[in-house]
Amino acid sequence: MCASCEEETKHPGFINKDSHGLGYCDETAYGYDAKTSGLVVIPTNDEGDILPGALQASTWSHVTIAGNCDIPSGTFNFGKVSVDAITTLLMGSSGSVAISSDTIGFGNTYDYFKGYLVKKQYQTSFIPLWLKTKRTIAQETDCASELGNGLFIGGFSEGGYAAFAVAEAAESAGIDVRYVHSSAGPYLLSSALLTSGYLGMANGEFPAGRRHYTIQLAQSYSSTYEGLENYGFGQDLLADSWNVTGIQYTKSDAIGITTTNLYDAGRLNDIVPSPTSINTLDVWNPKAVRFVTDALSNGSYRACDNVAGSVSAEVDKLCDAFVANDLEAYINSIGAKYRYELCYSSEDEVVVSNRFSLIHFS
Repeated sequence: MCASCEEETKHPGFINKDSHGLGYCDETAYGYDAKTSGLVVIPTNDEGDILPGALQASTWSHVTIAGNCDIPSGTFNFGKVSVDAITTLLMGSSGSVAISSDTIGFGNTYDYFKGYLVKKQYQTSFIPLWLKTKRTIAQETDCASELGNGLFIGGFSEGGYAAFAVAEAAESAGIDVRYVHSSAGPYLLSSALLTSGYLGMANGEFPAGRRHYTIQLAQSYSSTYEGLENYGFGQDLLADSWNVTGIQYTKSDAIGITTTNLYDAGRLNDIVPSPTSINTLDVWNPKAVRFVTDALSNGSYRACDNVAGSVSAEVDKLCDAFVANDLEAYINSIGAKYRYELCYSSEDEVVVSNRFSLIHFS
């Protein structure tokens, strides 16, 4: 299924319920016109008819992907099936309408900039798919069936982060979030993601095959994804240029690769120095790297806490963008509104549980 905010918000009968003013489907939102693709599973009876009545809904946020062939909707076939497609199918086989968005920048919208760990990307991708699924079920059954208002949410890795971003938007849209199950999510964008991530690189602990994560994050926060607080302020996370085995690459090279249909982890890994040395972070703006190392030398994992003006003017807008997309405050605000679980593995080499996960959560 494909859906866009532009189409769904202009459809007769649409009522804007963005009660928290998140702006995920505002006309100024990046990807407002993007026809985001996704995998939608709708339960049917033996005759192939959609089950009657109010149907329970669930959504799965995909793992970190670095290739247009790894999306939930594109891998649901008998030749190659991703964990995201399998999980979505399992949700649907339980009698729930299951939705898994490819997210903006993948699938049908591969030529859009990718908002890796940008909250609004996941929100602007999910809400229109939810609205179109709801409308489709009603139309196909002459209103004998409907998409119920209760929602179960799950996600792993990047999807663990996205799960709570989607939950925040769903709440704002008037959807009844019942439960969120999130695994290995890098929620602490303005603190542990920067400092713990740096230490993993500096200590040679970061897996070599995943060094493309550094590019995925950096290109999202480098004046590509419109609306971010550092957009156009000259405080991009990507460095202007860097060298890999004698070959020079530039910011434009990295961004260009991520907006082609041939984008994949291998191509990105080729332009990132090996994680066996600190040179891996040559792909990042040296001012941002220096700020992170200064925070660590002061004994702080919370690099972007602006205490008494401690955030350098060279990276303050970049930090503003990270703080705006950090999920710590939202997760701590949930309280008794709905149940949620945060899961980590002691063997995770990327989201290191002992210094990344729950250290700042109340």
